[in-house]
Amino acid sequence: MSNLEINGNTPQAVKKIAAQLRRVGWAGFWSQLALAVVSSLIFLFAIPSAGTGASNPGTGGSLLFAIGGLLILYGCTY
Repeated sequence: MSNLEINGNTPQAVKKIAAQLRRVGWAGFWSQLALAVVSSLIFLFAIPSAGTGASNPGTGGSLLFAIGGLLILYGCTY
C-alpha cells in the first residue's frame, strides 16, 4: 500500500488514525484467512463421515450450507 501515502499537510491525528486502521485491516485480513484455512480443513475431514450418514435427511442441507458458508468466506477474504 505504498501508493497511498498521506501528504505532509495532513494533521497528525489523521495520520495516526490512518495507521491504526491500516493495522486493523491487515489483522482482519489475516484472521479471516486463518479461519478460512482452518474451516476448510475441518470440512475436508468431515466430508467422508457425511457420506456414511446417507439415511439422515439433514446431511444434504448441512453440506449445502457448509459449502455456501465457505464460498462466502472466501469471497469476503478476497
